[in-house]
Amino acid sequence: MTRDPLLDLPLPHEDLGPIDFTPTIPNAIRRATERFGDLAFMVDDQRTITFAEADAITARMACGLVALGAGKGSRIAIMMPNCTDWVLAFLAVARMGGLAVGFSSLFQRREIAWALRHNDIDTLLVSATYGNADYQARIEDAVPGLAGLTAAEPFYLDSAPYLRRILVWGRELRPWALKGPDRLLAAADAAPQVTASLLRAMEDAVTPACEMVTICTSGTTAEPKAAVHTHGAGLRNVWNYSPWTFLEPGERFYNGLAYFWVGGFLRGVFPALFRGACIVHPKSLSGDDLLDAVVKHRVTNIYFGGPQRHGLLAAAARRGVDLSFVRHGLEPTPDRRTGGVIPPERRVGGSLGMTETFGTHSSDAIDLPAPEGKAANWGRPLPDVERRIVSLETGEPLPPGETGELQLRGPNMMRGYHKRERHEAFTPDGWFRTGDRCMIDADDFLFFYGRANDMIKTSGANVAPAEVEAVLIALPEVREAIVLGVPDPHKGEAVAAVVVPEDGFTLDAEALRQKVRAELSSYKVPQIVAAMAYEDVPRTDAAGKPKRALLREMLMARREG
Repeated sequence: MTRDPLLDLPLPHEDLGPIDFTPTIPNAIRRATERFGDLAFMVDDQRTITFAEADAITARMACGLVALGAGKGSRIAIMMPNCTDWVLAFLAVARMGGLAVGFSSLFQRREIAWALRHNDIDTLLVSATYGNADYQARIEDAVPGLAGLTAAEPFYLDSAPYLRRILVWGRELRPWALKGPDRLLAAADAAPQVTASLLRAMEDAVTPACEMVTICTSGTTAEPKAAVHTHGAGLRNVWNYSPWTFLEPGERFYNGLAYFWVGGFLRGVFPALFRGACIVHPKSLSGDDLLDAVVKHRVTNIYFGGPQRHGLLAAAARRGVDLSFVRHGLEPTPDRRTGGVIPPERRVGGSLGMTETFGTHSSDAIDLPAPEGKAANWGRPLPDVERRIVSLETGEPLPPGETGELQLRGPNMMRGYHKRERHEAFTPDGWFRTGDRCMIDADDFLFFYGRANDMIKTSGANVAPAEVEAVLIALPEVREAIVLGVPDPHKGEAVAAVVVPEDGFTLDAEALRQKVRAELSSYKVPQIVAAMAYEDVPRTDAAGKPKRALLREMLMARREG
């Protein structure tokens, strides 16, 4: 059999080469300023900030943090929506050696209380409001004793024992709030001893091994965990992935993935620094505001999060706006050799990653057809990533072509979970247990079959939810499908599907089953089909992943009702 020549083409990161600077945030800022200084780095509805201006602003903010008492390893949380201020705050914290901790902009009282205590937060940087959310009120509810304090003195609270101060971006501040960023800049000005040379000395003390950011994983079934990443791990991994963003110097792009989640670094902040592209921040996430930003700033590269693509296209259709100038993100990526559309049966599945690997660990060229017989693969490993498949029953390594749990090892891995011992996440020889059910073939292509603990056992047979979901999502009337098992007295579990219909379609459950039955074995056909609007599907706050455990409870309640 003739070898498919696509197997021998270099991957994008192989053409790029290894990272060309010592991977720390101070060095990343310095490199971007030297190469792209006068180019726009970020733009929103009020301002445009160049790379050189961002360097100067974040240096002053970093000096202000130092003047207020922050230093190497200080745990500084950021609770803001995706915006220019979020990026500036992160760069200021990381360049002076602090540990930035991302708080979800959707956090409620209980989650804020957990995140402050669990992460030992010293300083909280937060927006006053976001949409209809009053963050100051949420924080007061989350931190008993805070409401009676003022910003004149550091805090000493049993409910958040390490929290010393809160800086709030916005108006109508509570008595306990310092005004951000003004208070940081004023603190820098009032501390002549915190000089540019002192900041440079602090930056030089930041190494690739130093902790850079903590990502609070949203989780679909349990309380969040806090994954701690170093400068070297995060920057190297995104450097290796950055060719997949297709960004060019000076190009304006939109990233819809949250900055408090690893996707915001993977698709937003770090690629902009590496490639000199400009991040566009819309006024809000509504379809109309996103469309206004895309048109006004001529955004040519888009990476959506959650339902944003649907909102943008609906607004464009309603207003008659032509978006043909967007070269990447609205349509399937064309074949780089021919410019034509890659047929569905030859497309790759995508990129596979997770919080613990600082984003992507496996990917392939999405602008080329998959090699023959390898459609829907999730790629080969990024540089230095080790992968293996182990038995779900014994934990023993399996040969190519066998399905089991994917385990990972390499320098892109998190340092660990905060306040958890290493053995709770890693094997004795350093492998991370992903919980993903996968297969790696003889050519090192990975195929993803869902979460190991999502497997449905029905009448003694195993059903992989991802397999049924792929069939459903291919139907024109289906926008999203979530397949899971619900308890059944006769089968053990019944296959159930929550289906989000496309606009203009009414769900016909029996017709849907017939179409699945034409593609899959009868035991894989959903016995239960439930239609649900996209906004009614319970989701994790960061990645927008469906909460399967909660959906299972909802379906069980419907059956009992």
